Amino acid sequence: MMVLDTTVVVVALPAIQQQFRPSFYRLELVLVVYVVAQGALLLLAGYLCDRFGRRLVFGLGVAGLGLTSLLCGLAPTIDALILARLAEGVASAFAFGAGLALLNAETPAPRRPAAFGLWAAVLGAGVAAGPIVGGVVVTLAGWPWIFFINVPIAGAVVGLTFTRVGESTGAPRAAWDLSGAALFIGAAATALVAAEQGPSQGWASPWVVALLAGFVGCAVGFLWRERTAVAPMFDLTLFRRRGFLLGTLGTVVIALTYWSLFVYLPLYFQRYLGASPLDAGVALLPIALASVLTSLGAGRAAVRWGSARIFLVGMGLSAVGGSLLYGAAAGSGVWAYLPGLALVGAGAGLYQPEISRAALSAAPEGEAGVASAMNSTLRALSVAFGWAGGAVLFGAAVTNGFVARIAGGPIAATGLTSRLVAAIIPGEFAAGAALLPPALRGLYYPVARASFYDGLHAIFALGVVAALVGMILTWWIGLRGPRSDPRAQAGPAVADGRRAKAPPT
Repeated sequence: MMVLDTTVVVVALPAIQQQFRPSFYRLELVLVVYVVAQGALLLLAGYLCDRFGRRLVFGLGVAGLGLTSLLCGLAPTIDALILARLAEGVASAFAFGAGLALLNAETPAPRRPAAFGLWAAVLGAGVAAGPIVGGVVVTLAGWPWIFFINVPIAGAVVGLTFTRVGESTGAPRAAWDLSGAALFIGAAATALVAAEQGPSQGWASPWVVALLAGFVGCAVGFLWRERTAVAPMFDLTLFRRRGFLLGTLGTVVIALTYWSLFVYLPLYFQRYLGASPLDAGVALLPIALASVLTSLGAGRAAVRWGSARIFLVGMGLSAVGGSLLYGAAAGSGVWAYLPGLALVGAGAGLYQPEISRAALSAAPEGEAGVASAMNSTLRALSVAFGWAGGAVLFGAAVTNGFVARIAGGPIAATGLTSRLVAAIIPGEFAAGAALLPPALRGLYYPVARASFYDGLHAIFALGVVAALVGMILTWWIGLRGPRSDPRAQAGPAVADGRRAKAPPT
């Protein structure tokens, strides 16, 4: 359900845009604020579930998720919808932050690789179902119902949680790192608002500069606090471990190679090719289905080959798939993207389970909730800021392509360039044409469509570059040679797949 709340919305964005008419960057906030709120509070959620009980925090989070989903469906304006999505992300943080810790606590250690592979498969199934469910629901009932369907599901999950799941807690902590949590939330919030305001207000405007300065101040303060706190919420020493570094790298690469496609391809399919919401959802099925299939066997493969090699193969598949997407010609039908989508999904599914397993293996048993929250935080924020950064890149590519194509021509002479670009970025080609005299509309359409595809090309190129850089860093971190680790425990969590030797006393 928590993954559906991310992917089910992507197909509904054009319908939401048609009703509320927001700018492209404000429309994207419907996606981004949910994931940012989730990521910003996962550390606090992990801390609370270790302190008060993982089942309790999970159950309350799911109940809140159902309530806030109801508010999303009832939202009368785009701003109300954004605020409701923000609240939904807060509730999701507590459910997601405790969810992996529950799985870790109730699964015997030898079976955890298979358990996390199954967890990743369920995650992938949610990704696969989201666009299709969104397409069906938007077509038959309207976009509010993509949120209303959460309400009965949440009720059922809460009932099962408190009747079938055991309670567990972590080791007692000496103090609450509330100042660290506040600084972390401040850094995430200022970065998000700056990313949304920068393209429209200008990156050099006093307001955006102040936001960026606030982000730097909060981020530096957070890192200082976590290094000096008696009981830090974010254990920075985990980054000394090879497995945790690989997991962090993997979350960033997946965000840029896999998750970014779920925003821009539905927009392309519906706005550029004229596909229905259902057709756009079905077109995304190959990437999610391939991810599910490869994640099912990823746990056994990681034990045999080692985490680093799994990461290398997975990122390599994503790089090849992204290259196929980049090579597709503008205007190609949805089937032209199937091979590339399948390879990107297969690559992501191969190493996604290892990300979670490495994170939880890096912490003592009593801090499983915090380790789970750290892993999920990095995942959520990577996705959110990958989307936000992708929007900036997409908009810049569209703008530069359009300005270059109309330079010195009659369209540029109208003085409507900025308004035309604002219509082209979300794929509102007809709205842009309506601004021009009829004699110029025939010239405008091919230029606008080609410029829109420049933005999509930029997203594909970003994914390929991210996968290639990820492969280089994976080799550097995971295969360059042995690294001492005083906290390593015997088990399959070491990066090269071999059992760790007991550390000397």
